[in-house]
Amino acid sequence: MNWKYYANTNTTTADITTILAEIIANGAFITGVTSNVIGGINCGRYRDGSLSIMDEALKLMENGTNNYRRLLVDISPERNAIIYEEPPNDAYYAELLIFSDGTVLDRFGNKKAIYKCPTGLAVLDDIYLLSTGNAIVNDPRVIFIEEAEYSVNNGYLPIARGSISPWDIIERFTG
Repeated sequence: MNWKYYANTNTTTADITTILAEIIANGAFITGVTSNVIGGINCGRYRDGSLSIMDEALKLMENGTNNYRRLLVDISPERNAIIYEEPPNDAYYAELLIFSDGTVLDRFGNKKAIYKCPTGLAVLDDIYLLSTGNAIVNDPRVIFIEEAEYSVNNGYLPIARGSISPWDIIERFTG
């Protein structure tokens, strides 16, 4: 979606998720778009064609919904784009538990395949679990995983929203 540019001369307005679905549907190899959320924000459909489909979609996704949460998109194995809302920052919605020894469990206690680099979800870090015990219910510490990488030597490296990626640090030094 990053190599194809998007233009739309329609000057009407629509819900942000409708516009996002229209933009993504123009991506190469996308077989369909399913929206599981209503954004609650109307914006214009007009696009001048100066940005790629990826750039247009990312702008709308960052804008988010009227709940002040970003929009996320998953691409299924069948190449269907699924639009949904970022989960609330609440321990109940944490999908993974990450432990300091590198173990990653789903909310039901099953080990996750960390080499798949789970991203775009909320996790609960055991640093907070160990320090707060049962108080975690009253004071949840949930981290939203913005991006991740996996290497055999270093394991799963999740990068939380707002934190600096190791790659950003290297880029700052190397230019």
